[in-house]
Order: sequence, then structure tokens, then C-alpha cells
Amino acid sequence: MVDLDTTSHAQLAQFVVLPDGRGYLVSSSMPQLGSQETYQLWGTVGKEAISLGLLGASPRQAEFTMAGSTRPTRLSITAEPSGGSVIPTGPVLATGTV
Repeated sequence: MVDLDTTSHAQLAQFVVLPDGRGYLVSSSMPQLGSQETYQLWGTVGKEAISLGLLGASPRQAEFTMAGSTRPTRLSITAEPSGGSVIPTGPVLATGTV
């Protein structure tokens, strides 16, 4: 289980990450975003943020896969433009250690 907490230590989301690299959103208290925004999930490898997928404007279910030989050490969520971003453009809303 990976708890993603805000800087004030409030849990924003919880994911389960399986040994094979598959991950699932278990719970979310993320508020609804406007139609021009989406939540984006990031994995941190070293100091680099790698997109793990778009979660939508009001995530309740999500699935992702962490492929490759190097696994992220952290998961983070940002709010991005509706099509997503190549690198995070908004502030990190919540983060947690994998």
C-alpha cells in the first residue's frame, strides 16, 4: 500500500502496488477538477518524474503499470492540463513512498 499525503499530512489517495509492477487506486479524496484539468500520477526514479498515467478530473478507479528494470521510489500526483504533461507543470498535491 502506498499512501499519498499532502504537505499537511492529509491522505489524498491510496494505491496498492503489486510485486509485478501493476498498481491500482484503492481510495481517493481528490476534489473534482474543472473540465480543462486532469490529475496525473508520477513515479520518481532518481530525481526524474515519469508519468504513470492520467487519472481524470475525479478519480475513483485507476490502474497503472511500472515497467522496466528500475522502479519508482515515490508516487506523486499533480493537476495538469486535460491532455496531461510530459513533465509536471503544477505543484505536487500529494506524494508517498513506494
